[in-house]
Amino acid sequence: MENAVNNRIRRIIKAENITQEIFCTIIGIPLSTLKTSFQRDSNPNFELMHGVAENFPAYSMDWLITGKGEMYKTEYNAGRDNNVNAGDNNKNYAINDNPNLGMVGENSGSYNYVSMGDRKVKKLLKEGEISIEMEQSAEIELLKQTNGFLEARIRDLEKQIESKDKTYEEMKASKDQTIETYKLMIENFIMTKK
Repeated sequence: MENAVNNRIRRIIKAENITQEIFCTIIGIPLSTLKTSFQRDSNPNFELMHGVAENFPAYSMDWLITGKGEMYKTEYNAGRDNNVNAGDNNKNYAINDNPNLGMVGENSGSYNYVSMGDRKVKKLLKEGEISIEMEQSAEIELLKQTNGFLEARIRDLEKQIESKDKTYEEMKASKDQTIETYKLMIENFIMTKK
């Protein structure tokens, strides 16, 4: 039998129009915690429930835990457009007094609900951009260091080749000299035998 709390968490994820990964990032838990709860069909742990309460304040904890009452808290339901159902991507709310919500839209008369989760995602994306820039800078620095190392290694190898070429030329000259010496010795030997 499916765990009803897990089903309601799935509905929140769908209503927020986010992935499980983003949901977990927002509430500050590992994705594996959520997946384990879903796969084992077990009750979510306190950390997960607390994360939902803290980061998605529009949702009723009574509804989440027991399934009783409305999905959204009363103050959030008051401003909801009657055509909006849980899970719709078009969430139009007119909430002006809640400090946990931000409003999007200028004098349009209809505001889009922006949860703390949305803000966290934006913040994480911004931090991610900074993080990506830092990673790229670190990668560039590492590539520069690696390039310097490789250039030094190439110079060492060129010196070794030059040294080996010199040694080869010396050995070839020595071989040629030895051959000439043996030829002379053979010629002298032959001459002495005549």
